[in-house]
Amino acid sequence: MKTNEQKIKYNKYINDYRHKVSFGGLREKVIKRDNSKCTNCKMTRVAHQKNFGKDITVDHVNGNRDTNTMKNLVTLCLTCHGSKDGQRADYSKRDLKGEKHGRSKLTEKEVVEIRKRVASGETQVSIAAEFGVTVTPIYLLVHHKTWKHI
Repeated sequence: MKTNEQKIKYNKYINDYRHKVSFGGLREKVIKRDNSKCTNCKMTRVAHQKNFGKDITVDHVNGNRDTNTMKNLVTLCLTCHGSKDGQRADYSKRDLKGEKHGRSKLTEKEVVEIRKRVASGETQVSIAAEFGVTVTPIYLLVHHKTWKHI
């Protein structure tokens, strides 16, 4: 069985190898060119490591992982990288509301029922138990933080 130190060294080795393959060996050159900062929000590599517990990321500008050129690679923090990937996928055109959202545990009919039951005085705890969810989603939907479209 591997010790924790061995696992850390192995994971670093795998990550180093993966980065070299993913970016044609240009990852460190790109980060250096970009002054070890996110090109969007200017978060430093050190701050990124402190905030996220991970090294700063490198992104393929055109979204094509096969185009490993200095011109096509930029340094981004996880937040900016995620935002860019979200725009690339064009989530704005997807209808991810309500029960159409892949992780929804409730239906629109159930949401209406839950709101009525809470309004009539039933506790959120008992309703959550009945619907097999925690109190948090019940609270959020009752206060229209989620399921705003209903």
